[in-house]
Amino acid sequence: MKLRRAVLTAVLASLGCGCAMAQAAAVSEHPVLVELFTSEGCSSCPPADEVLRKLHDMHTQAGTLIVTLSEHVTYWNHDGWTDPFSDQAFTDRQSDYEKRLGVSEVYTPQVVVMGQAQVLGSDGYNILKAVDAARSNAVTLHIVAAKVDGKKAVLTFSVDGTLPKKGADIYAVVTDDTDTTHVLRGENKDRTITHVSVARSLTKVATVKDATAHSATMSLPASGSGHHVVLIAQESEVGKVLAVETKGL
Repeated sequence: MKLRRAVLTAVLASLGCGCAMAQAAAVSEHPVLVELFTSEGCSSCPPADEVLRKLHDMHTQAGTLIVTLSEHVTYWNHDGWTDPFSDQAFTDRQSDYEKRLGVSEVYTPQVVVMGQAQVLGSDGYNILKAVDAARSNAVTLHIVAAKVDGKKAVLTFSVDGTLPKKGADIYAVVTDDTDTTHVLRGENKDRTITHVSVARSLTKVATVKDATAHSATMSLPASGSGHHVVLIAQESEVGKVLAVETKGL
């Protein structure tokens, strides 16, 4: 166990650019979603932000692509600092996970893997264990096209595979590829924090019950360095994540 922990720690340390592992196996058809609930007002969060940066777009040794989301919550918006990326939608999503996963209370930094397991956000070793343990699903998302039309993104996507009887909720998250903030007040006063895959909006765009093609339109944030859309198929009531796909805008 100590050897495996050392190996995984070395893997994370080696990924300073967030690049894919050079010796990864054949790429899995089922990417894994890693959601970090974080805040610039939380002094424990910058180490988790750094772990997420290293996991971002990484392929594990088994060939699984890790799709990351940095979701900034609102309940740390005190002590004179309001996180510019915080949104009540992400606070609500974390609260829904709290109920589903049986966590005694919400906290930051928290990582949720595929809606199935929660881990301390700065614990890279156990995040990777949860990624390895995430069960493959019989659902596949495919983003056919993602186009920018002025201040909006137009998305065409298809859903394939065996869906739950109640169907699957489809969420579209528009992200900034990277953002950097020099925090002026609060617990992280005078720190400069860099985030990756920063969620700027979370929209439920469809509920699907069969394998069909769909389209959706989302607003683009006015700022940020590059954008992606992360598409999530999820059991109803923010349940298990069935599939995830991402595409640049």
